Amino acid sequence: MKFLIFSVTATTLLLFRSASVIIAQENQPSKNQSTVIVSEDEIINRTYLASGDTIRIQGTINGDTYLLGGDISVEGTINGDLLAVGGVVNITGNISQDARIAGGRVNVDGVIGQNLTVGGGDVEIGQGATLGGGIVGAAGNIVLAAPIAGSVQIAAGDLTVSDEVRGDLETAAGTVRLTQNAVVDGDFVYASETNLSVDENAQIHGNRVERDLPGFLGLTPEEAFQFFVGVNLFLKFISFLAALVVGLLLIRLFPKLSQSFIAKLSQEPLKSLGVGLLILILTPILAVALIITIVGIPLALILLAIYFILLYLAKIFVALWLGSVIFRRFGKEGLGFYPLLVGLLIYYLLSLIPFLGVIVNFFVLLFGLGVFYLVLSNLYFELRNKENV
Repeated sequence: MKFLIFSVTATTLLLFRSASVIIAQENQPSKNQSTVIVSEDEIINRTYLASGDTIRIQGTINGDTYLLGGDISVEGTINGDLLAVGGVVNITGNISQDARIAGGRVNVDGVIGQNLTVGGGDVEIGQGATLGGGIVGAAGNIVLAAPIAGSVQIAAGDLTVSDEVRGDLETAAGTVRLTQNAVVDGDFVYASETNLSVDENAQIHGNRVERDLPGFLGLTPEEAFQFFVGVNLFLKFISFLAALVVGLLLIRLFPKLSQSFIAKLSQEPLKSLGVGLLILILTPILAVALIITIVGIPLALILLAIYFILLYLAKIFVALWLGSVIFRRFGKEGLGFYPLLVGLLIYYLLSLIPFLGVIVNFFVLLFGLGVFYLVLSNLYFELRNKENV
């Protein structure tokens, strides 16, 4: 429970911090391209933000660093905090302060001066790594093969520890393996349903404590409420990252169409709202009518598939518009990563507020559905008119 609440609180604070940094840095240059490289002889003395398919940090950055990409590699020095989100993230350089990393595969073989917060499919803290603080992590598979100076809190499918943990080791995992080189200087706390394997030469200097997994049984009403709030925050964070990636793909693949969404919503907000309400109500009715005809079932399935995809994309259209409006007020025109990021941050933060979040979600849905229909219908009639000319 403590691990879950700590993790989701950290990620929520991270969203607030990211928003403040982006607004503060809006007038400073940044990288947003397919390949981003900070060369070995390059020194950057500011907060650094970059996004791209491939990111290589080989030089020195004197400031907090924010990276979003497909393949991220930090081989140089970052004198500040690191936030990295990518498909593959490799850390072989030096991070002087905290590191927060999310990726499909995360490899750490460098130096992290303070704490590491990590989430991913496969996470490996290699033998060449040095961690000056503790670890909070969630992943499918996690391997700790380097000494950890602080405490470790892990939720994973499989956890392997083969070096020293100088604080407590607390884990809820499907399988936990402590090899012959594993040393836990503090308490070893594990879930009762864990498949536990402790080598006879492994050392546990503190208490060995078995606890129940967080769940319905054994929880007080207050603990159950805290648990569900924590899960909701964590899922919101994952949803935010997914929406950011999908939005960037839309911008990259359909830049003109994305610009049309922004223009149309600015020009006809009330019309977008009304059309969105009609689509929300009439689409399920039409789908049911098609199903009743039997022969219309394939068409109904296609219609419903498109409908549910649009329900998801609606918030991305509106967030992109909102971010663009905010940046335009500061004299920044254009379509890209930062307007989308700011718009999504505002949307997700508002959606966390009780009652208000429900209202925000409803109207965002209506605006998104309506603007999508209006833009595509205009595009259809333009193409049709060209064919008739």
